[in-house]
Amino acid sequence: MTPPRQHWKIGEVAEELGTTTRTLRFYEEQGLLRPARTDRGTRMYSDRDRQRARLILELAGLGVSLEEIRALVAAREASRTGDEAGHKVHGLLRRLHDETAALKARCEALMGEIEAADRLVRRCYDCPHPPTASGCPECPARNGQEEAELLKLVWREEPDP
Repeated sequence: MTPPRQHWKIGEVAEELGTTTRTLRFYEEQGLLRPARTDRGTRMYSDRDRQRARLILELAGLGVSLEEIRALVAAREASRTGDEAGHKVHGLLRRLHDETAALKARCEALMGEIEAADRLVRRCYDCPHPPTASGCPECPARNGQEEAELLKLVWREEPDP
């Protein structure tokens, strides 16, 4: 039986995580990752390094700033006692929670908007009229723009003749 791998090169980790080696190097420059190095300088990522990179990418992808991620990464090391570290980490996690809850609410509102717009647009199925104000004056997508503002991106008013 082959023993499990202990370390991976930066290219392997980047491919696994769907990112670039430049992104991983940037995170290292920012102090967010610290992979081991061989005598020749090759970065070698442990399982823990790979997990940290995945978490950083996930947080950044959700809009968490690198400053906030950096604060979380550094909180324990910058503390003199466990009590101080616990309070720092708690405060950072609380803020992250609140920001995530606000983002969730915005996403849920957008999903409702998308669903309302989609209901109206589906009423245009099988419509034989041109998708213009003069071609289809009763167009549900055009007339439903107040119900689903997202349709204002789809429907462009025709200039007055």
